Amino acid sequence: MKRYQSFKDLVKDASQLCLVWRDVQGKPVTVLELIDSMDKNADLQPPQAYMLSEEGAIGATDRWEYAVTWILVPMEDGEEKDAILQKLETYLKS
Repeated sequence: MKRYQSFKDLVKDASQLCLVWRDVQGKPVTVLELIDSMDKNADLQPPQAYMLSEEGAIGATDRWEYAVTWILVPMEDGEEKDAILQKLETYLKS
């Protein structure tokens, strides 16, 4: 797991691992939505940190890695994810 104080750095690295996540309510969140929210999400001051798992899950912690509150988890494979990725691809090509 990696720690980040900067939300922009977190998004940069997370986008290399995953393009679609689910939030805590189960709503899909795309990498474009994360990029759009970069100005709204503040950088954190130690000991607080954003956390990025090796699989691409995104969370936050007040201090320790074992106490992470997961905010976004990579979306499971399936038709919904395929449709979202197709829309992303179409958007990025235009």
